Amino acid sequence: DTLPVFAPRIFFSGGAYASRRYSVGDYDFRLGAHQPTGQNIAALESGIHSLHDTLPRYSLYTHVTRSLPGGWGLGFGVRQTEYNFATTNLLALSAERSFGNVRGAYTLYSSRAEGSSQGSAHRFEVSYLYGDRNTIGLAYTTGRDIDSIAPSPGFALADVRDWTLSGRHWLSPNWALTY
Repeated sequence: DTLPVFAPRIFFSGGAYASRRYSVGDYDFRLGAHQPTGQNIAALESGIHSLHDTLPRYSLYTHVTRSLPGGWGLGFGVRQTEYNFATTNLLALSAERSFGNVRGAYTLYSSRAEGSSQGSAHRFEVSYLYGDRNTIGLAYTTGRDIDSIAPSPGFALADVRDWTLSGRHWLSPNWALTY
């Protein structure tokens, strides 16, 4: 992963990884551009995969976040993912609130794949900022499996639940442990 600063208030992110599923290798490449614009943050991200049978050929995601008075924030995102056999579209609406060092957020996801039923999910998260830049967070997601589609039309989406513990602890000004 890399995060070079391109110009004042503009930065790019990117990364690549290789993985092996069964006996087939895959490479994933992703690029992103981020620009804070006043109280808004606009992001555009794209991913390209080399294995097109189970992973998407590409994903294109854009997200805009607006800071509001009183520690509130609102977000809106759209993603299109293209597979060999179908296209999926995702809509994400989010609201967040900061209370001192604690941040709470809710996100509603809605997705539909060609030939499949509508899927939706809800994500609740809370995070704590400690020190200057260190964070730890816990999130719970529940709903319909909106990211996984099968090559057969009419694939039934499954109910899912997920707990995620995440964080970033800075070891020095330039190095951090992200989990």
